[in-house]
Amino acid sequence: MAILTKIRSSNIADSAITTTKIAVDAVTAGKIVAGAVAADVGTGGITTALIADSTGAADGVTAAKIATNAVTFAKIEDAAGLAASHHKIPSVSTANLPGSGTNVSVTPTDGMMVYNTTLGLLQQRAAGIWSAITTAPVLTSFVYSDGATATAEKTVVGLVTIACGTTISTTVTVAGDTLGIQVGMVVAGVGIPVGATVVSVTENTSFVLSAAATIIDTDVDLTFGGAVTITGSNFDSILGGNPANIAVTFDGTSATSISVNPYQTIITCTPPAHAAGTITLLLTNASGLTASTDFVYDIEPIFTTATGSLGNFADGAYTDDHASSPRIQGTENSVALTTGFERVTSASDDTVITTTIQGLTVLTSGYLTGTLSATVGTTYPFYATAKDSQNQRTAPRLFNIISVGGGEGGLLYTGQANFRVHIFGDTSPPAAQGTTVVVFTVHIALTADILIVAGGGGGSAGPTNLGPGGSGGGAGGMLVLASQSLAAGTYNITVGGGGSGGVYNGGGAANAANAPWGRQGVNSSVINNSAASYSKIAYGGGHGTNENVQNTLMATQHGGSGGGTSNTGTVSLGRGTYSGSLGGGVYDSTPRQGYDGGLGTGSGGDQGAGGGGGSSGPAQSSHKGGDGTANLYRLGTPVTYAGGGGGGVYTDPSGAGGDGGGGAGNSGGHGYAGTNKLGGGGGGGGDNGYSGGQGGSGIVIIRYAV
Repeated sequence: MAILTKIRSSNIADSAITTTKIAVDAVTAGKIVAGAVAADVGTGGITTALIADSTGAADGVTAAKIATNAVTFAKIEDAAGLAASHHKIPSVSTANLPGSGTNVSVTPTDGMMVYNTTLGLLQQRAAGIWSAITTAPVLTSFVYSDGATATAEKTVVGLVTIACGTTISTTVTVAGDTLGIQVGMVVAGVGIPVGATVVSVTENTSFVLSAAATIIDTDVDLTFGGAVTITGSNFDSILGGNPANIAVTFDGTSATSISVNPYQTIITCTPPAHAAGTITLLLTNASGLTASTDFVYDIEPIFTTATGSLGNFADGAYTDDHASSPRIQGTENSVALTTGFERVTSASDDTVITTTIQGLTVLTSGYLTGTLSATVGTTYPFYATAKDSQNQRTAPRLFNIISVGGGEGGLLYTGQANFRVHIFGDTSPPAAQGTTVVVFTVHIALTADILIVAGGGGGSAGPTNLGPGGSGGGAGGMLVLASQSLAAGTYNITVGGGGSGGVYNGGGAANAANAPWGRQGVNSSVINNSAASYSKIAYGGGHGTNENVQNTLMATQHGGSGGGTSNTGTVSLGRGTYSGSLGGGVYDSTPRQGYDGGLGTGSGGDQGAGGGGGSSGPAQSSHKGGDGTANLYRLGTPVTYAGGGGGGVYTDPSGAGGDGGGGAGNSGGHGYAGTNKLGGGGGGGGDNGYSGGQGGSGIVIIRYAV
């Protein structure tokens, strides 16, 4: 205690005690009595309590007492890994990561960081795994070998190897099928310049390279595949010093022939084969970081024309790009194909053939052109494929065409040499005052001969007084039209029925259902349905009359007029006084479709004959209707149409119908009907109490050369 009280800082001169005045070993652990220091410091040694608190009450170590730069990086041992310019992190190989190899005793925990000398990457322990800390790859764009941009279609079929023949030129021959070769493919093999691609393909013959082959070889195996060039940055590259190139997958399947430039900015690879559609192109570096984009596998062509018939077609000429020509159609990615259609051998053999189908050739446009010459009603099958601009082709599809001649409709008659004949109103003739309407389709423009006969007029009933018989009905109008030009389209064919016969003691007005004079026949016609550019009409025959009148009732009717009658005529001449006049009419001035009805003995003509007149008195001569006209369009031999109906008479013999018309009734008889399908007029009734005959129905005949 005496020393402590005598030695104070105020009693010691400056520099009295310095490190140089104290021997090196003056104070050592051995010279300090055990417990000497602890006794003064306390049992706890140096504690925070002995260091100045925040009030500075004690003279301990404070921030103010530490000189500036007293502690620096330079004064800290370098092995600690701390420096002003960097901090060092432990370097280990993949084999010696914490928990492995030489560091097996070190427990790896999340948050640890190391430099992996094997990968050349900084890694951090996170979520129980070591993950690299690096830059992700960046995909800027890609280009397919056919030059399409990143958003366009891509033609991908995978690698194909085909035996070929090369010369020192860009043209390479192919011994067999070229189906696997597509425009834009990269070609590899002996004598082929690196990176050469397919420019064009000639089906099953040859293809053209972007660069000329360098050798002559008649049998060399060449490999074809699509190539994709990907541009970006941070791609793992062997040439750039990485242990491996970046991984490239298409919808999860790895590409082949992957190469990366030393600048790690360009990838080239061959995609795998894949079904058409949009998939993911994925790039993955060794770090596990990725980049991706959409990749469109080429949409293959498809047929939009259904399997089976292309339709019914008549013999004749067909041209390209014409609506009436047979055609196959297809699309690629919803865009109509305008080329690439070819005829092939069969469903299992897509060898292209150029043989015609009954004179028609399948063009690349899909149209079938040429001159069709076929048997009517026969189906002709063939197979075809559709191909796009990249030489991708559909499977063969079965089509057929059906031959129907020049037109279709009505009763077809083929017994006339060198002609095909269509008959309308034959199998189902119209009833009195009715019509039959049938559609006639002209598949390709043609020249035809046409016969149109209207329904004949009904004969008159016998008069109410004893004396003259009823007059005959007029024949239906008749048109004979040679060499008519019919455009392709549909035509309404109307066949008119005959007029009903007069009703004895009927009280109806002219042309009424109960008229005593009978009724006029019904028109027949041929009219173009689509444009009315062709319209021909034959008019119905006029009805007969009775009761001592001249038949002017049908003055506006164009068919043959009915006959006139009289009960005051000259008995010795056997005829009535009045004829049926003015009923014949004129169609387009010439030719006349009908003729005036006759006097007591009848008259008439050769086209739409007039009806015979009725007469009075006993033992009169016959009163014949006018003869019809012969025509050979139906059979090739003459058939007579449109005869007038015979006039009735009180006593035998009655008037005969004209050739093609109905005969009259004699004393006590009804008039006979005109012949159906010939347009004849009905016969007149015999005398009072008997009805007139019904007019015959008309007919339409169309024939054309084959």
